[in-house]
Amino acid sequence: MRQLREVCRKHGVARIVVGLPLHITGETGEMGQEASAFAARVRRDLKIEVELLDERLTSWEARETLAETNSTSSRSASRSPVGSSSRRKSVPIDDIAAAILLRDYLESKRRSSESAGKDNDASASLIKSPEKD
Repeated sequence: MRQLREVCRKHGVARIVVGLPLHITGETGEMGQEASAFAARVRRDLKIEVELLDERLTSWEARETLAETNSTSSRSASRSPVGSSSRRKSVPIDDIAAAILLRDYLESKRRSSESAGKDNDASASLIKSPEKD
């Protein structure tokens, strides 16, 4: 929590988005309860606004995105001259899923602010629950 506090202070974080892992049915399981407890702890200890955001299907979308990106990279690498293709670092699925969750959050804020006629709030940080295998 100390490291998170330092990052928030350093970057002026006013809100943290925590991924809420729900079952496909929308029910909260053990991981969802842990995420909710973590969010409450962050809110209490850091005095920062915390929003829980449904993260269903973000890992699936991340895998699909990665597969599509790898497929595109493979095709372009096969057309590149020998030795010109660079090796891409492996990107963890959770990192991509977190980016998708943040994208969805920011889009929902933009849509709601447009409908309300307000400026959007794009200053959010994100914590995605690690995928449980």
